Amino acid sequence: MSPWKVCRTVALLALAVVAVGFAVPHALFLAEYGRLPLKPWQDPAEVMGGSTADEVRAALGSPHRRGKRIHGEVWYYYGGLFGADLYALEMDARGRLGEKSLIGAPDRGWWREDQGAY
Repeated sequence: MSPWKVCRTVALLALAVVAVGFAVPHALFLAEYGRLPLKPWQDPAEVMGGSTADEVRAALGSPHRRGKRIHGEVWYYYGGLFGADLYALEMDARGRLGEKSLIGAPDRGWWREDQGAY
């Protein structure tokens, strides 16, 4: 086998590994949650407290997960594929945004309206 064919084969294999390494996590996330993680411009910190459920959906899209609470529910949004940034937005019984929290990666200085920066 010529050196050119070996180099071409190695390059194609490397490209395939990179493509699979990118595509598989995205496909698995999409299959699990029905949508991809938040985009960089979809910032939960910029959604104002008291926003309606429709306003939150307009800014961030549908939540990746929802949890029931006694007086409302919590909407969870993932900021990345591997769950390092998980945002919890509490919706009250009237469907209004209450408290916002960042679960994971607190060293990023994410703003929490009721307590200031972490």
